[in-house]
Amino acid sequence: MEGVRWPSAVAADVDQRRRERGRGASRPRPIRWLTIDGAAEAPRAFAEEIMVGIVQAATASWEEYYGAACAYSEAHGDLLIPDEWVSPTGLHVGKWLITQRAQRTRGQLRPDRITLLDAIGMAWSLREAEWKRQYAALAAYHCEHGHADVPYEYVTADGFRLGVWASRLRSGRRALTAKQRGQLAVLGVTINDGPSAWELNYAAAAAFHREHDHLKVPVSYVTPKGIRLGMWIRFMRATGDNLPEQKRKRLDALNMIWKPRQEAAKARQADWEAAVAAATAYVTEHGHLRPLTRYVTRDGYPLGRRLGRWRSSFSRPLTAEQRAVLDALDPNWAQPGQQSSSLTCPAPEMAHHPRRSS
Repeated sequence: MEGVRWPSAVAADVDQRRRERGRGASRPRPIRWLTIDGAAEAPRAFAEEIMVGIVQAATASWEEYYGAACAYSEAHGDLLIPDEWVSPTGLHVGKWLITQRAQRTRGQLRPDRITLLDAIGMAWSLREAEWKRQYAALAAYHCEHGHADVPYEYVTADGFRLGVWASRLRSGRRALTAKQRGQLAVLGVTINDGPSAWELNYAAAAAFHREHDHLKVPVSYVTPKGIRLGMWIRFMRATGDNLPEQKRKRLDALNMIWKPRQEAAKARQADWEAAVAAATAYVTEHGHLRPLTRYVTRDGYPLGRRLGRWRSSFSRPLTAEQRAVLDALDPNWAQPGQQSSSLTCPAPEMAHHPRRSS
């Protein structure tokens, strides 16, 4: 009966009834233009079953799925239905929407059905659907807090990392359409495009340098305003020589370390050379290399603590060549049990001086 040509008013009525089934209507409304004749009055349940059968036979299943989609839109304020979502009436509406998108792409979806779906917030592309979901979360945050300055670590109740997403928007790292920019402007979100995005990150780097007197920013570090400063510093290092000279000089002024691994290797080598010089001087003066852990040289090098760390199995191991250098100074340097306060000169600042007799 789906192919039968019905009067327009009747067709509209049965279509609406099919949509009501999709919405979850438990009992069909009486059909005014339908009468059931018989020798006896038909039981109500029997009459309802006949009406249901007529509605199903006279309409397309599309109407029932559309009714379920309408119910979802009214309940959630959007049509961002998960692919596997099933309605309370057992309809796989998520998969049905995938089919509608595919049919529209192929030009197989009727214009009137496109209009109906548009009316309830249909997102025709996955990218559009994702944007609507994300923007809805930001709008909800704005409604609750009165602003859209979402903390970087903020996560919504359904697990969406809204803070991360909002941070990327503000930094200008995401391409946005004019319409999307307009929507964000309504919520008071400022997008930092082009050079200003660099300046925003640089300002955060300068603030970090003022507070810590260096620019050794952990990769995972995020400022209180949600700027992923650690990742930005890492990107600047990777850009290296391709960075404009003026920007490179500005970062140099903040003591930027461009090649941290090489710098760390140089620092370890310098520390090793200082340790060997201190150890040689100690052996020359005391005849062994077993100072107390608290021993510090006159120029402030913590020789006792450094040797203790090298004895420990938890520290960076010495190379065979380095161990050979220390063994040559004192074969027993790695045996702390042979330490003796009588053999060890305390640190200058910890030495005890006898009082002069008056």
